[in-house]
Amino acid sequence: MRLSIIPILILLSSELSAQGCQNEIKIRAFIEGLNPGDTIISSKKLLTAQEMVVESNGYKILSFTATFGNCPVEFSVTGTKFSDANRKLFERLKPGDYIYFSDIRARFNNGPRLCLKSAYYRIVE
Repeated sequence: MRLSIIPILILLSSELSAQGCQNEIKIRAFIEGLNPGDTIISSKKLLTAQEMVVESNGYKILSFTATFGNCPVEFSVTGTKFSDANRKLFERLKPGDYIYFSDIRARFNNGPRLCLKSAYYRIVE
């Protein structure tokens, strides 16, 4: 029962943290190799993913935060690329766990910083 509550709590905390961003837009960031709006990812695909990307051309991710829903781990990334250290943390995730990306900051060309919509994924085999 507790596991089903965790994603809801994470989504609620996302809405609260997004309130601090004055320039939030509904463009999505997602893990390379997936489609915008996907909510599941295989362990293998997560471990081989290189970066977060944006669904609209011209936007560049500046930074984001990743939180693991079923264990108390969080890390922040500057830029778009996952590091080897990030992938070592991904190895901890098991099928049924969640990973949540929030505070996704981006810029369109050289325009102002914007907040993109948060993304989350459930890990499958």
